[in-house]
Amino acid sequence: MAKQKEKPTIYDSHLLALFNFARDYSFGTLWWVAEPYWEEHIPGYSSDRKKHPGFSICRQKATGLRSNIPLLYGTSCYCARGFYVTDLSESYPKTHRTWFGSMEKPVQTIPLAYFGEEPPVIYNSHKYRATKKEIATAEQFLRRVMKKNGGEK
Repeated sequence: MAKQKEKPTIYDSHLLALFNFARDYSFGTLWWVAEPYWEEHIPGYSSDRKKHPGFSICRQKATGLRSNIPLLYGTSCYCARGFYVTDLSESYPKTHRTWFGSMEKPVQTIPLAYFGEEPPVIYNSHKYRATKKEIATAEQFLRRVMKKNGGEK
C-alpha cells in the first residue's frame, strides 16, 4: 500500500506564508551559512570556521517547508570555473572576492533552516544582494554548467 502524503497543518501553512513574505531568497541574494550545515550537506567537507557565504540560485517560491532553496558555497579561494562577488563582509576590503561555483552542485536548503533562535542560514546584513553585474556573471556561469551537463543549450 502506498504511503499517503502528509497534509500540511495550519501552522505549517502560516509559517510558509510568513517565510515567503519575510524572506527574499531569490536568485542573487547572499547568505551566511553555519559550518555544521555545510558539513552535513557536502560529503567530506570539514572546516574550523563558524560560517561561509551562500549565493541563492533559487528561481521559484517555496511551496512547502521542505521545498529546496539551492545555495552555492562561497570561498575566498580562487575558482577559475566559478564567479565572484565582492564586499561580502565589513571584515575585508570592499574589493575582496568571494568565489562561488567551486562545488559541483548547490546545497539544497529548506525554509525550516531559516527559522529558530540560531538558524543555520541567515541573511547577509552587510550585502544582501549581489550587484546586477555579479548576477549577470552568475547567470553566465550557470548556463555554462547546464550546457556542460547536458541541460539547457
